[in-house]
Amino acid sequence: MLSTVNRLGGPLLFPALLLAFLAASCTAVGSEDAAPSPPGPAETPAAADRPAAEGARMAPVCQASTGWRLGELDPGFGLEEGEAEDALREAARLWNEAAGETLLEHDPDGGVPVSFVWDGRHARAQERLAGREELDREREALEDTRQEVARLENELRVDRAAHNERVEALDRRRQVLEERVEAWEARGRPEGDEARAIRQEREEINREVAAVNRNAEALEELARRHAREVERVNDQVEAWNRLRNRILGDAADGQYSSHYREWGRTLGSTVLSVNREVTVWQYDDMDHLLRLLAHELGHVLGVGTVPEDEAVMYHRARSTRPGTLAAAGVQLHPADVEALAEACRQ
Repeated sequence: MLSTVNRLGGPLLFPALLLAFLAASCTAVGSEDAAPSPPGPAETPAAADRPAAEGARMAPVCQASTGWRLGELDPGFGLEEGEAEDALREAARLWNEAAGETLLEHDPDGGVPVSFVWDGRHARAQERLAGREELDREREALEDTRQEVARLENELRVDRAAHNERVEALDRRRQVLEERVEAWEARGRPEGDEARAIRQEREEINREVAAVNRNAEALEELARRHAREVERVNDQVEAWNRLRNRILGDAADGQYSSHYREWGRTLGSTVLSVNREVTVWQYDDMDHLLRLLAHELGHVLGVGTVPEDEAVMYHRARSTRPGTLAAAGVQLHPADVEALAEACRQ
């Protein structure tokens, strides 16, 4: 094998092998002692969908021209789209008039959806509505009894007044007869026309006494009948209240009748977008529905609940009477108007 000797006495390697060795050596040294690589760009956090925190808002508060639209309408409610939208318009009108400007308007494309979702709650509400027919029948019977009591009471009052006048007249007549008898006896009780007149007057007075006594017995029977009817009214009132509590109970058996929900897509503490919806699960009648819709649209505007139980924004919108939308007459309470003003000041 041919070889050459360098000045140090070692063999010379072929250039290709030397380059390979140097490359390998550099690689090995670099893997142990090289400085750390420069950092890359920071990792971007992913956006996430999050519900609004309890008591917090993501959506703007008291914003003019906030849209609403009819969302899902389950046919189980038996409500036409036009009827549902009319109720929503009426509920929106209450807030618009209170604000003096259009805060809520119909936006069929991008408004907050209001959906009617069927579940067991509305089925129970329908049962209560059917029970109301029984309540109405019992209430009519109760009113009939009350009217009978009032009639008997008036009859008893009139008859007693007439009876007392008759007794007073009889007493005066007897007094006159006694004075006449005393004068007749003072003259020696002579027979003749005077004696016959006294006997006739006494007989007529005795007949009147018997008639007055019979009338007194009739009055006592009328008074007993009146007392029985009063007792019957009281029993009917108690029975009606028990029936009402059993049939109506608390709205939706303690479950929500409707609900407003908002959630948003956030990036850290920044809200990128907001979604909102209103869901109605049950209502007793159009009056109840209107109060529910007005309540939830109030939340859409940012209005919170109020402690006054007659207010629309009371925590539970209960039905007070059956009725139609035209006859419902739902109005905002002063507490509702103040809560709206407070929301708009924020």
